[in-house]
Amino acid sequence: MYIVDSENHRIQKFTDDGGFITRWGTGDGNGEFNSPRGIALDNEDYVYVADCNNNRIQKFRSDGEFIAKWTYQYEQQKKQEIIQVLLSPTRIAINSKNEIYVSDENHHSIVIFDTNGNFKKELRYEGVMMTPNGIAFDKSDNLFIANTEGNNILKIDKNYE
Repeated sequence: MYIVDSENHRIQKFTDDGGFITRWGTGDGNGEFNSPRGIALDNEDYVYVADCNNNRIQKFRSDGEFIAKWTYQYEQQKKQEIIQVLLSPTRIAINSKNEIYVSDENHHSIVIFDTNGNFKKELRYEGVMMTPNGIAFDKSDNLFIANTEGNNILKIDKNYE
């Protein structure tokens, strides 16, 4: 069992009966955190953490060994210059195809990566006031988004509709 301890900038791992195993974090280097918010495991037991105030995603082995970090650069629509990176990645969910979905509250979007951190797609919905906070998949790979700005739950099917 993994616990995201945002206030102490760390991840803690426990046995199923509550016995402490390990912890890691605190800082801005590889494998360190500044207000981690979300955590998810893929089907190979790699651990992914939304490192909110460091504006990145980090990948670990189940024992806490650092593997990789990544972000996503947004491009300005009319100019082809890069203007920002992930800003406040807060939650992570992984579907049955091992695609990693990250909620980016401040950009009002969901960003999708593969398990190596390669960008796949960004989900934005015109006309929907969306501040995605919690995200989760059901058994049919429908994505549910807790939309704090709209005070509702959005359901997105596997075709992104």
